[in-house]
Amino acid sequence: MGKMSKFLRNYARCLVLFIICCGTSGAFAAGYTCPTYKKYTSCSAGYYLNGTAAGNSCASCPSGCTCVGGTAAPVCGVTCAAGTYWNGSSCTTCNAGYACPGFTNISNPANGYGANSCDGANQYQNETGKTTCKTVSAGYYRVDRTAQAQCTGNTYCSGGVKFACPDTTEYTKTDFPASYYSPTISSFGLISGNGRTDISQCRALTWYTNSRGRFYENTLYNSETNKYDIVSDWGYSNVNPGYYLTSKAGCGAYAYYTEVKDCPEGAYYCPGKGATICNGSNQATVHTTNFGLETCPNGYDYNTDGGKSDVSQCKIKCSAGSYIASADDGTCSDVGLGYWATESITGYGDTGTRNACPAGLTTYGRGAGADEAADCGHIFYVGANKRLFLRSAKKTTPSLNVKIGNQIFYGNMRTKSFAKGNMLHVMMNGTNYSVYDDIDAATE
Repeated sequence: MGKMSKFLRNYARCLVLFIICCGTSGAFAAGYTCPTYKKYTSCSAGYYLNGTAAGNSCASCPSGCTCVGGTAAPVCGVTCAAGTYWNGSSCTTCNAGYACPGFTNISNPANGYGANSCDGANQYQNETGKTTCKTVSAGYYRVDRTAQAQCTGNTYCSGGVKFACPDTTEYTKTDFPASYYSPTISSFGLISGNGRTDISQCRALTWYTNSRGRFYENTLYNSETNKYDIVSDWGYSNVNPGYYLTSKAGCGAYAYYTEVKDCPEGAYYCPGKGATICNGSNQATVHTTNFGLETCPNGYDYNTDGGKSDVSQCKIKCSAGSYIASADDGTCSDVGLGYWATESITGYGDTGTRNACPAGLTTYGRGAGADEAADCGHIFYVGANKRLFLRSAKKTTPSLNVKIGNQIFYGNMRTKSFAKGNMLHVMMNGTNYSVYDDIDAATE
């Protein structure tokens, strides 16, 4: 009864105050406004609205729930941030090979919830804590969900998958351009490469030989013919004797050319050349415009025939009474006293020939005085310092005949005088003759 009495007393007091303050005809109502119970319309994050009528409140967010504030009601469940997933008891960093975009307020998530495996043919992820899978790079293939690798060797990569370049066991190409000169295949094989992205990048290398040299051909795979027959580049590396190369194609492992020509007429020879190593340091000296075209040594320009394949075919011509005294000498030398030689042609690398007079005989040693065997003779002295070379064979009629021992030697005679060498005159039957040797007539 005591509690009930207290309640009734308090109720009566409030009722009186209400009548006094708010009654329309109360003695103390004029000039006053009675307040109502407070009403909340929005809450801060971490709280939620507890009711919507007057006298409501912003209550603390319950444990295990999320309250974003405003008028939103509590959302209760598990939330994992981007880059993490639920491991059964807590949010943890996303593993390599997975993408974890994060999630919010999921009730009773399963172990591994929020981790999406990078299992697509073109996907992988090699880092932790990531929200998306990576796309396999062009020219690479997917090893597994955690790695990619570049295509190497005779392979190409498309869509994260590695494919083998088509192989061939038989070379079937039969049509060749004229510049190939009916070649014969010497080898065929595939060329390795890195980062290929399409079958059209698969490449083959073919080496050919023909009557003029050796050359290569790089070909790409043709999906329409299913052959390696799309020529990307080609070039000669070797040239056979009698030919030379021109039109420089490039300096790679060797010096390459795209045009082969016959060795030309003139003072040239073409010995043939094997592949010459060519790189940035020696390109200027080894990658010549005319590879295998050589100029005959100085003086050896007599043979102008085309197609010379050896330096020995470069020749020098010596007039009678001279010869090549030593191999590779580009100047004709006098045969010397006691020798004679006819006009001669000598190849480079050879020694010319001179002929020795019989014992006891001699020649003038050069030119017309030593151009035949008949020039071998004796010296006929006239006075203290004049001399004539008497031949061993008669050349003119009449002639000056001089018998030495059992052999007659001859001095040439004619009625005409000489500007040079006019050393002896003979009067015979009223006619004045000049006696001369061959060298006097040649130098007149």
